Amino acid sequence: DAQLRTLDGELVPVALSCAPLPADQQAMVVTVLDMSVVRNLHQQLEYQAVTDPLTGLLNRRGFYQAAEGALLRNERSDKAQALMYMDLDGFKRINDSLGHDTGDRVLRWVGEQLKDCLGSQALLARMGGDEFTALFDSLPYPEQAGRYAEQLLERISISHQIEGLDVCLGVSIGIATYPDCGANVEGLLRAADAAMYAAKQAGRQQYRFYDQELNGRARSRLMLEDGVRTAIEQQDFTLVYQPQVSFIDGR
Repeated sequence: DAQLRTLDGELVPVALSCAPLPADQQAMVVTVLDMSVVRNLHQQLEYQAVTDPLTGLLNRRGFYQAAEGALLRNERSDKAQALMYMDLDGFKRINDSLGHDTGDRVLRWVGEQLKDCLGSQALLARMGGDEFTALFDSLPYPEQAGRYAEQLLERISISHQIEGLDVCLGVSIGIATYPDCGANVEGLLRAADAAMYAAKQAGRQQYRFYDQELNGRARSRLMLEDGVRTAIEQQDFTLVYQPQVSFIDGR
């Protein structure tokens, strides 16, 4: 592969191949193939592989790739790094009552709010469904992530008009700092997810920083879920009928 320069100075990627003619002719045939279309298609495929088509943010795969690189680049920096995990409150109700098209509009709107509020400060992604993440890799101090969370709560929790209807939304946010809460992206995601669930349990539409106590709660929740799943698979549950009868009328 090589590049040729056109008369107007543009570089064009090309593929070259040479084929010698018979020895008595002392010449060869050179074929030049313009690879611009192939290169553009390759770039489009690479972009689609790491981008969420609905919001234009990174998808889960793209976030993992970019976040790991960001953590490594800033490992020796004196700046603080933090990961924010967000889950929308009330989105399922909107999706079920108004339909998936309306739900998609809501997700696009949330993506726009994230870009407007955090676009220059964080690496943004939609992880799937109504879950979003933001990685801050150059904060002056960890608590600054809480300030950004407050801004997001104010932006997303306002009433938003879709198809003439006032749609009320909220967001629960969990924050994990690096490297205290996780040594890599996977660890930070687990910690921020646990903090996000703590925010939901505390009443939703708020944020929480991760701490070790939350780790114990998250582990207990996973053990409970695993135990229930195993019990269902092994048919360990037994249905018992226990009526409540009134002493007054016998009903």
